[in-house]
Amino acid sequence: MATIASIRNLASASACIALLAACTPGRVDYVHVGSGYAPLQYARVPYTKALLADVSGNPFDMPQEDFNRLVNEAIQPPGVQQSEASPYVIHFAFGISAMNVEHACTAPGRTGKGGGHIAVTAAYCRGTGSALTYLVGSVDGITGPEDPRFKQYLRSIVVKLFPRETEETRDRDGFCIPPGC
Repeated sequence: MATIASIRNLASASACIALLAACTPGRVDYVHVGSGYAPLQYARVPYTKALLADVSGNPFDMPQEDFNRLVNEAIQPPGVQQSEASPYVIHFAFGISAMNVEHACTAPGRTGKGGGHIAVTAAYCRGTGSALTYLVGSVDGITGPEDPRFKQYLRSIVVKLFPRETEETRDRDGFCIPPGC
């Protein structure tokens, strides 16, 4: 009987997670995880460490410095203060919808005229080499820089840059949770 209760609890938790994921604005079209990414080392970073946004481009009609500050504030974990000395640098290239791993940390962004459809390439960068992880995504219907959906989208894509496991670790450890098997 304990097994049935465990299965029921797992099913309920999975349904709740799926519902919450459906509430996140925007979408992520592609995620790349490099071979140098170590889930055990990095998976908790977006929940516990100060992050530093390196911003290129600006989809809104506002000063770049103000936009950079907005992005840096939006990506921080709750209760964590931003730090210019953070080794966890996230490069954002706004207005870019495709990039390769070698250039994701230096991709130039574009300037927009104010909201609507916003494309972004985001990369977790360590030094000047290739990105450890990067993604390409977009969000529609953003009314301006203070739109809570925009800030929520930024936070959600940062979390996706730090996956808890990769295909390599899942294959090596033989651990798989359906439906990803």
